[in-house]
Amino acid sequence: MFFLMAEPPTELKPNIDEPDIPVVVQPNVVEPNDEQSNVVVDTGEYFVNCEKMKVRDVMIDWCKRQAENLGFSIVIAKSDNGAFNRKKYFILGCERGSVYKERKRKSKKEDTATRKTLCPFRLRGYYLASEQWSLSFVCGEHNHEMSKTLEGHLLVGRLKPEEKECVRELTKNLVAPKNIMTMLKGRNPDSKTNMKQIYNARQRFKIDVRGELSELQHLLKCCETHKYFHKCRTIGDSTTIQDIFWAHPESIKLFNTFLTVLMMDSTYKTNKYKMPLFEIVGVTSTEESYNVGFAYIANEKEDNFVWALETCKSLLISKETFPKVTVTDRDKSLMNVVAKVFPNSTALVCRVHVYKNVKAKFKALCKAKDQKMDQLLKTLKLQWNSIVNSTSEESYTTAVVDFRKVFEKFPNFVKYVETTVLDPVKEKFVSAWTDSVMHIGNTTTNRVESQHALKIEKKLPIRLDEVNTHWKRLQIDETVDGEVDCLQEFNVIQERLKSSDHSMKLHIRDQLRLIAYPEITSLTPPIKHVDTKGAKKRGKSAKCNSSTTRSPSYWEYMDERFPDSQASQSKSSKPKRKTARIEDTIDVKGDGHCGFRVAAECFNKGEENQGLVRAKLIRELTMFRKEYEAIYGTKERFEYILNGLYPPKVMPKSGIAPVENWFTFPYMGHILATAYNRVVVELTTHRIGHSETFFPIRGRPPLDPSPRIMCVGMVPNHCVYVKLKSGCPLPPSCKEWKTHRAPEAESWEDTFLDRMTEFDELMKNEKGDMETNKDDPIIVD
Repeated sequence: MFFLMAEPPTELKPNIDEPDIPVVVQPNVVEPNDEQSNVVVDTGEYFVNCEKMKVRDVMIDWCKRQAENLGFSIVIAKSDNGAFNRKKYFILGCERGSVYKERKRKSKKEDTATRKTLCPFRLRGYYLASEQWSLSFVCGEHNHEMSKTLEGHLLVGRLKPEEKECVRELTKNLVAPKNIMTMLKGRNPDSKTNMKQIYNARQRFKIDVRGELSELQHLLKCCETHKYFHKCRTIGDSTTIQDIFWAHPESIKLFNTFLTVLMMDSTYKTNKYKMPLFEIVGVTSTEESYNVGFAYIANEKEDNFVWALETCKSLLISKETFPKVTVTDRDKSLMNVVAKVFPNSTALVCRVHVYKNVKAKFKALCKAKDQKMDQLLKTLKLQWNSIVNSTSEESYTTAVVDFRKVFEKFPNFVKYVETTVLDPVKEKFVSAWTDSVMHIGNTTTNRVESQHALKIEKKLPIRLDEVNTHWKRLQIDETVDGEVDCLQEFNVIQERLKSSDHSMKLHIRDQLRLIAYPEITSLTPPIKHVDTKGAKKRGKSAKCNSSTTRSPSYWEYMDERFPDSQASQSKSSKPKRKTARIEDTIDVKGDGHCGFRVAAECFNKGEENQGLVRAKLIRELTMFRKEYEAIYGTKERFEYILNGLYPPKVMPKSGIAPVENWFTFPYMGHILATAYNRVVVELTTHRIGHSETFFPIRGRPPLDPSPRIMCVGMVPNHCVYVKLKSGCPLPPSCKEWKTHRAPEAESWEDTFLDRMTEFDELMKNEKGDMETNKDDPIIVD
């Protein structure tokens, strides 16, 4: 969201920290002439009277407050903390200064612009010998207009650390964003934060809570942690979720105790996948509502409703007990499914939904002026209530006759009501028929409206043996949680494992791991529906590959893509073709950090954020020092690798980092794979070194680790990011991994054994047997 600068303020104070001084000064505004297109605003005089301060941050905060009152924001353009006997200083500039640096990745929106205007405003802070900071302005002019308000500004509106913590705590307690905003504004009336900042902070908090798990993995983990009953199904044989059902354990107990009446309805716009939320609600003996279960369904079709209701039906312990009454809206698919799943239940239709349909049809067929329409609607409501509340068939017939007389001027409407509403489903919502079943006053799908529907007209004494069992149940049956013996099934599984081949054993183990560790599921969420404009774009027709020419190998492709004479700092041209095994290659900047840049690019952080990769690898290495010392052999080697992860303090004039700070294999492969829980593939030519696959030395693999492959392609003194195609051959596992891996990490290799065998055969056919790995690491950048 881009902030549009408004007109410059007309009255400004020379010292904003002293509001009692009644001095009003007009800023020095130079109006542009015909040859000058920008307005120049001089604000330097408001920073002249800054006193000397002992703390640097206090002076910067003072400058920021001055700027906010003037209608712009300040950023730190450059600073030095005084290392290596240098002088301490800082330079502050307008946030609209400098030039916008275009990203390599294209923005999702093509109609974006930049706020940068090369604003010349500069302030400079010096650290004096008296251990105080002094401020002077280099240039006090702006080449853009000031703003009257900074509400929602992308810099000024940023949340402070204490405000971020407040947002996290309130989000954890399910407080709505608008209430969070109200609380923040109440604590700090001068806050310029807007709702977008609140939503961004909430999203970052949710991502931190989820960690490296996907959305579905996190959902299943939460269901397992809180003992929810959950079940899902996929689209055919794929891993894409189609429907998912969940129920709270206490709700299951209530469902088995109070199952007289069930109400069902769907709501919409609750998730980004635009899946309807199907909700099932029951009623206790004390007229309290409880949620039986929820289901996200792909479509409101009979197949989806059958699956959801059958899953709900499976929650009942006694297969001979069913709900006596079900209440739904006039969804034909749902009504048909209820009749199939609960054939012995009486199906009712929500009176509120029926009346809304009748009212909407009346407005469409009976065009009248506003005043007359209001009177007709009141008459319609009165006549309709007399029909719905008819206590006998005779009174119903009389009410219908009166209805025809009142609306005889609207024959089309009367015909619609009789043929579409009354004749097909009158037994499902008119009291003359619904009162013959025990619906406990629930004739709508809205429990709030149905709470007051139950009326006892007769005040005669009631015998205890006449009271229905529904009203006698005042506590939840604790016998619901019966023990289930699975010993026989476990014994059968053990026998099957003994008699199965290796591939079948892996399949059985994966199924058991999915039950034991639901957070490692490979299920994927539904395809997110995106609103498009205009007709659907035609996709490019796939070319038929009927060539019988052998597809080039990894090495032929890499040799052509990056010849041996290429220098690290040079940029490679884009690949001229893709092979049957390589999807694409992405080159990165060759400045000695290219190995870390490849990792950052793989993790969608952007190669410029390679420092984040270094920081995570340093954290991994320091937290598990003993494990890596055992892998590297000596403490000296460990310290050498740890020091090499830190960026160089001073970059050489050539712009290329020293060799000791380069990305090295195989040692970096172990750290990278374990820190990010990924499969790291080192891919190179036989003339450079040995290709290997690195697995995490700790942690269990997910059910399908194939999508978690990261491939680093190595050429002389440089490395690139290689995107491999699904199912392509992989190099053999690193020998050090097999020696130092944890027991739970042993199964990482099982999924890729066939692909590694294919890789060995490929190498023998094309390049011959490769040399074994040397003791010295292969330096790739």
